[in-house]
Amino acid sequence: MSNHPVLYVSWYGAVAYCNYYGYRLPTEAEWEYAARGGQYSPYYRYPWGNDIDGSNANYSSSGDPYEAGTSPHTTPVGYYNGSQIPFGVDMANGYGLYDVAGNLKEWCSDWFDLNYYTVSPYDNPTGPANGSVRVVRGGAWTGNTDSCLVAIRDSTTPSNRNIHYGFRVVYGLSGPSGSPPSEDVHNGDRKSVV
Repeated sequence: MSNHPVLYVSWYGAVAYCNYYGYRLPTEAEWEYAARGGQYSPYYRYPWGNDIDGSNANYSSSGDPYEAGTSPHTTPVGYYNGSQIPFGVDMANGYGLYDVAGNLKEWCSDWFDLNYYTVSPYDNPTGPANGSVRVVRGGAWTGNTDSCLVAIRDSTTPSNRNIHYGFRVVYGLSGPSGSPPSEDVHNGDRKSVV
């Protein structure tokens, strides 16, 4: 499974990886911006549109061949490239990212506050200053189709490690891992690696 995403990673483990390689975790706002792939007016429910089936993403009972056997039932990175089973179109979003819906929930740098966006800055919100749980975004191979909605927010303790959690990194925007960038999210170079 060397080409599958890394799982069983705590927030601390994800930050340690980022610090070692010079990356950082995205803020929740950056994650959603990247997940939407540049799609605005209208916003879609999922990165590609308003409907979902097994040819779009990996979720529980999506019908991909990796659902058989022992778990985890993740799909390889880039699996939804147009030759997936069930057959479909290439599911890279407008920024070339795969699996921003489904496969694994991804750690973000932010602390979680259910009501944060009622008081946050409009441009590039960086999350609450403190808290007890961290943000995770995106659906997981164990979740249903609703868990793959771009707008769904979730959280867990930063020490939590299980089969649902992985991470995506940001490279090229300044700011140490776990802290907000100093540039506007709309500027600078973004690179996603898994």
